[in-house]
Amino acid sequence: AGLHSGVTLTITPPLVSGTIYSVTFNCTDTAGNMGTAVTSTNVLFDNDVPVISSTQPAPNTYATDTKVSYTFSESCSTASITWTRTGGTADGASPHVQALTGGELAAGAHTNVTLSNNPVLVGGTIYTVKFDCGDAAGHIATSVVNSNVTFDNTVPVISAVQPTGGASVNHTRVDYTFSEVCASATITWTRTGGAPDGASPHAQALTGGELVAGVHTNVTLANSPSLVSGAIYDIAFNCTDAAGHIATPVTVNNVTFNTAGVVIS
Repeated sequence: AGLHSGVTLTITPPLVSGTIYSVTFNCTDTAGNMGTAVTSTNVLFDNDVPVISSTQPAPNTYATDTKVSYTFSESCSTASITWTRTGGTADGASPHVQALTGGELAAGAHTNVTLSNNPVLVGGTIYTVKFDCGDAAGHIATSVVNSNVTFDNTVPVISAVQPTGGASVNHTRVDYTFSEVCASATITWTRTGGAPDGASPHAQALTGGELVAGVHTNVTLANSPSLVSGAIYDIAFNCTDAAGHIATPVTVNNVTFNTAGVVIS
């Protein structure tokens, strides 16, 4: 007789995790009197810890938006995704602890989800993204932490290019300004008139410091083109950043390349 609290029975039932049971308590005393049975219904047996997997954005990547992907092995009663600034542009609102709601908590795969509680991130900031989940039984999943995620939602801009359209030059030096670092960039000379140039177009890849953000003045490219004197070219400037954003190309037209000396007779 009396209170029995937190008891593990000598004979324990082989229950199945994730199953919902009714639990009935029965008792007969030594005189044979039977107590009124007491039944607890809708009892979920859960002895599994939830597992978080297949998370995106992945470590050491660029994110162009705030969409996320994740898979829960079981439904979570509470869950969150936290973006914490670790470098790059300042973000005074960091950390962004975004609680998941509704269907976002369900078991299974969630792909390219824009959360109901979506964070407002800062372009150019580097974040650590942490995924957390706790189930209804109080089990806490091991957090998944993806570090060095750069948020970049801006398209690079090319400006202040030289030579200008209609110019005549006796060199292949160029000017240009990039609003941000380019992962890849090219300057392409395409013959449009004048002396023939069988090697046209000359697509010259930029390298090293030629790719950095800022002003580049009077640059002789590491991969400088071999142009033909007397040919007329269009010159196109292109840039793609590490997040895959492609700048609007800038093209100057009708640039004459002329290295022939003047002959007086």
